[in-house]
Amino acid sequence: MGRGSGITMACGTGACASVKAAALNDMLDAKRPMQGGDLTIELANNGHVLMQGTASYICHGELA
Repeated sequence: MGRGSGITMACGTGACASVKAAALNDMLDAKRPMQGGDLTIELANNGHVLMQGTASYICHGELA
């Protein structure tokens, strides 16, 4: 849980950071299921971290 928002369904930034950290510690699994859907995280040879997955519309709001 974070900042009073409850459990998030998925966090792409956190997933990318976790995979990068796992790779640096030789504990890599590049595809992990999350409650919000599957993500594929790829560590490119140039050091970039690439994320691919689905996106879902979950709500809308209005700014007054």
